[in-house]
Amino acid sequence: MGNADAQHAAPKTKSRPGQSSPAGHGSGSSPPAHGAPGMSGRPFTPTPSAVPKVIPGSDRDNRDWVPPDPEKLPADYRPPLRALDMTRLDKPLATQKELDDLKRDLSKYRTVITNGDLASEADKNLLKRGIRYRLAQLSDPLNRENLHKFREELTVRDMQFAAKNKTRPDDIRAFRTAFCDEIVKQAVPLLDNNFYVRLQVAILLGELDILPNDPRGGIQIQAFAPAARPLVEILKDSNQPEAIKTAAANSLHRILKVGQPDSNLKSEIAQAAVDQLLPMDTHFWYQMRLVQLLSANDTIYDRAERKPYLWNTLLSILNDPKRNWLVRGEAARALGRIAYEPSVPAAKVTQSLANFGVELASAMQSTPQDEAMLRSAFVKLYLAFQPLDDSDRDALKRNPGGLLANSTLGPQAKPVYEQLIPIIRAAIKKQAIPGDAVKNLQALGGEKPAAPPANAAASAAGTSSGNTRN
Repeated sequence: MGNADAQHAAPKTKSRPGQSSPAGHGSGSSPPAHGAPGMSGRPFTPTPSAVPKVIPGSDRDNRDWVPPDPEKLPADYRPPLRALDMTRLDKPLATQKELDDLKRDLSKYRTVITNGDLASEADKNLLKRGIRYRLAQLSDPLNRENLHKFREELTVRDMQFAAKNKTRPDDIRAFRTAFCDEIVKQAVPLLDNNFYVRLQVAILLGELDILPNDPRGGIQIQAFAPAARPLVEILKDSNQPEAIKTAAANSLHRILKVGQPDSNLKSEIAQAAVDQLLPMDTHFWYQMRLVQLLSANDTIYDRAERKPYLWNTLLSILNDPKRNWLVRGEAARALGRIAYEPSVPAAKVTQSLANFGVELASAMQSTPQDEAMLRSAFVKLYLAFQPLDDSDRDALKRNPGGLLANSTLGPQAKPVYEQLIPIIRAAIKKQAIPGDAVKNLQALGGEKPAAPPANAAASAAGTSSGNTRN
């Protein structure tokens, strides 16, 4: 066998960095001192960064070009946010052995919830064990990517079959109330668990229903109102991040929309939301969800002073130029949903809406980079006067949403609405804003009001509420 054949016959093995060449590649020879394998041994000489050719008067006129300093960070660099400690928190509710033990009773648990009977202690125990299994899955640190699925196993699948074999609404309500009550009892302690577990619990609490949506059976969906109390505590808790509070505000909004909380509970929800809107440094998305929460609350008077305060709070946000456009737009929409006392100064509300429309029209021309956000704010302003669809009702659940359907404010709102329509239409269609409509709107707005202060009760409560930004 020739020398060349011997080289080809030798096994071709991959060498690790720093090792000599494998057998068959010339043991007496060494790799080139410079350059990559397969290239010549001529050393590689890096060249300076090429400077684009200068073309005077063109986009490539680089006579003032300064090479970037490799030791400096870019001017717009922002360091990444430090992860919350609670995202690394592991507090499993059960050991793997207990999980396996609870899982063995899962079929019996499903039978209990489908039958809707808790006549025996054994059935009650099976219900508790089944709920514990679901929540233990939710707190399992090895399955964080599936937490939403575990939540839905409880609030969608199990809730769908709860009291399925019952026909009388009272029987359905009785069992599902006991079912929801046990879920809340076991779920609330998880609100000091991992961040993602807290998030799922905050969502879960707003998905509990004591009556299913069954139009054929003459049953209308009804949320479990007592779940609102731990959600209110989330809003008030300064140790909860805004992301968890935002989820809690969404859940509270659903409870107000499809539940029947009593007047005291609705007042607690309203006060918590107002208190949370006092600080200006919270994230605009959280503020927007708090305002949305107020839009579904038919509370008129604060419990401390018996004075109307929701529309005052919303008007303060609407007239505040330091607030985000979308938050102000949501406040405009909410003014078309809340309940008003008969003596409300209607002109004050409608003039503020007119002035907000003028501000938006001006911003469309002065800050075109915000065009998408401004169009969204215009849509919210439109919804201050009109409902989104047939299901969009006011907070009292009596009339369609929007000021035009409000017997007290409707007459004064109509002229403002008529001048706003061509402006909103032009903004949405990306057309030129009609100047004559803007002038007419300015006339309806009158002198721009200063942002009214929040009511004294809310201010006092705000000093002790959870206002720390997380």
